[in-house]
Amino acid sequence: MSKKRCHILADKSVAAAIAAIEVYNKPSSPYREEDFAILMINAWELLLKARWLQLNGNQLKSLHVLEPKLKANGQKTKRKYPKTNRSGNKMTIGLNRAADLLRQHATAPLPPEVVANIVLLEEIRDNAIHFHNHHMGVSARLQEIGTASLKNYVYLANEWFDVDFSEHNFFLMPLSFQHEADIVQSFSILPVRQQIANLMAFLAATQKEHAVAEEGEYSVALRMETRFVKAASPDAIKVQVTKDVGATKILISEEDALKKFPLTYDVLVNRFKTRYSDFKANGKFHDWMRQFKKQATFCRIRLLDPTKPDGARKAFFSDALIAEFDKIYTRKAE
Repeated sequence: MSKKRCHILADKSVAAAIAAIEVYNKPSSPYREEDFAILMINAWELLLKARWLQLNGNQLKSLHVLEPKLKANGQKTKRKYPKTNRSGNKMTIGLNRAADLLRQHATAPLPPEVVANIVLLEEIRDNAIHFHNHHMGVSARLQEIGTASLKNYVYLANEWFDVDFSEHNFFLMPLSFQHEADIVQSFSILPVRQQIANLMAFLAATQKEHAVAEEGEYSVALRMETRFVKAASPDAIKVQVTKDVGATKILISEEDALKKFPLTYDVLVNRFKTRYSDFKANGKFHDWMRQFKKQATFCRIRLLDPTKPDGARKAFFSDALIAEFDKIYTRKAE
């Protein structure tokens, strides 16, 4: 059975994303950031076009750029026709138009964080093509923006087209011993071309404007931190999770713990309604939830007000719980 057009475009998109990662992860590549931005923007454009095709019954005309023709009297026709390029082929919508259409979609809108992330990546791409981005500050920002972009991309490609990323290494590897404080200091002291200064200011302002909670599904940028610890050291203390009251206690803050449990009951129910064709929040579902709430892997109960030990409590759930319900309910057809 031949693949649908939207899935063919999605496959091409994944290939472009893999190419972006491969060029970025090369041991030595002076054009690393620019290459990644160019290829990743290409991956996003193909993925968004594939999604728009999917939502429009795989009709190619949904991607065509339309414009009126000129009559003999010089007036424009009311009807619009596909615009053609220099070779006579029909032109298709670009990245920004595809993102705008999906952002305004009534039932499956593209999240604003994803749009903002793409805008930042596109700005880096445009500066690379028309000028250059050779500056350590831009490199640091690109890794933050690029890592968030890959996170968003993997989630949506899987959600929309059930893409299996298990056979690919979807992460950015380059590390540096240059700390962010040094980068910022260099940026503020050393002479910088005005074009680079403008780009850095735009990236910072957009990230600040679209600041979101850490536990959100989508990200505009992700701050990267590198810490060095001794591994497999013979002197290392081994630990094990236990309910033994006499065991040595290791404290973990609520903020650290809840990063692994970002989902509330209402969020889960709403997601399941859109994810499964046979889902109902009935007694069967609540029986499953009661079982999963007993397992520390899937649920954490916390006080709504930590200063009141006897106050109300609320359950928070991990993303791993969704995979368990995938085994119980039927995913909706794409």
